[in-house]
Amino acid sequence: CGRLPSSPAKCLDLHAYIMVDASRSMHFAGLEGKRPQLARDTTKLDYAKALAASMAYLLVKQYDRVGVGVCTDHLVDHAPIAGSWSHLQRVCAMLEAAQPGTGEGDIAAGLAEAHRIVARRGQRGGMLMLISDLLDEPATLFDALSRFRHDHFDVMVFQVLTRQELNLSSLEGARLKMIDPETRGSVTTQVDAVRQEYQQAINQHIATIRSACRAHRIDHTLVTTDQPIPVALRTCLAQRAAVMR
Repeated sequence: CGRLPSSPAKCLDLHAYIMVDASRSMHFAGLEGKRPQLARDTTKLDYAKALAASMAYLLVKQYDRVGVGVCTDHLVDHAPIAGSWSHLQRVCAMLEAAQPGTGEGDIAAGLAEAHRIVARRGQRGGMLMLISDLLDEPATLFDALSRFRHDHFDVMVFQVLTRQELNLSSLEGARLKMIDPETRGSVTTQVDAVRQEYQQAINQHIATIRSACRAHRIDHTLVTTDQPIPVALRTCLAQRAAVMR
């Protein structure tokens, strides 16, 4: 059907919710220069907003209905589900206006709030798409996502990271003051001294996320901010098509 299906057979009247993580950790685009400073390239939040808008466009184009939420440690903004072109314009304006949060992120709390709204409206079944760096405690995150799975939602997760978060090799030899964007705690270190331990930690975290997604029957797609949006969407669709065969 050339779409984001909730089942291999049906291609009609899909109800989809897209949740965008706007916590402070999403306001990161990587580092640049011999004395590394924050890059001015696309942040994870910018990428997430563009990806959400692209998915919303595809859904409306194929006559489906879409709702969009922006969350930090709560639901910051929300566009109820609808399927008109004017609704898509409102969604895109809401996404464009979304700014990173100011405190500690808690995407699970934002998802729980969104689930309560959906439950009050009697919506059972459909699709939930979460776009986040997933730099959260996996147990609480998947507790929130499992509520949607319990209500028969097909759940898709896009994990958005910068290339440097996956691999520190481009910062070889650099001395960094590393600041937690949410707690503001900091530590100064040499990249070479922590690179191996960091690599093990990020690889383990991603493996934990993937394993939990499989256990909860959730689709997981890892994308980086230097990856074109169409490529990210094609990767997701290819993975879903392979599962449905």
